[in-house]
Amino acid sequence: MWRIIGITQEDCDIKQEQEKIISLIRNKEVEFIHIRKPSFDEKTMIDYLSFFPYDVREKLSLHSFHHLSKQMNIGGIHLNKNNPNVLNGLENKRISKSCHSIKEVVENKENLNYCFLSPIFDSISKQGYKSNFDLKELKQLFLNNTLDNKVVALGGVTKERFSILKDIGFSSCAMLSELWNK
Repeated sequence: MWRIIGITQEDCDIKQEQEKIISLIRNKEVEFIHIRKPSFDEKTMIDYLSFFPYDVREKLSLHSFHHLSKQMNIGGIHLNKNNPNVLNGLENKRISKSCHSIKEVVENKENLNYCFLSPIFDSISKQGYKSNFDLKELKQLFLNNTLDNKVVALGGVTKERFSILKDIGFSSCAMLSELWNK
């Protein structure tokens, strides 16, 4: 089963984004939405998350303020350089992480529900962020089970590239630019 994971934009019309998140989740167009808002302080994040009904919150993952996932019934947390560890009491949450090399995936994926591998293609949202992956090599890594269904393609992902990703072996992708621009 093919799944799509969304990632929020940094700058946007918040109300419009929140409404679209609810629609994307309830219409099953995405499996999860990652809330990545580096400019938000804690109060702004609480206000933002409070908008979502509880059934939608289970499908969200926080990139910051992980502790809010417990008090606001958010389903997941995303580990990154600013929040590299799972806080006590959050071990039962959906846990993900961004990886930028095969070595990093292999070292981390067993302790995660899934990990992003990026950039598979040149990034759309980050100008100049070029892919360093050979698609034939990635396909071989799926064939020999070094990579598996825990690995999510990120970077330059468009609907037109879904068939390429599936052919390589990916069962999931994450989208930022393409998801919000349609």
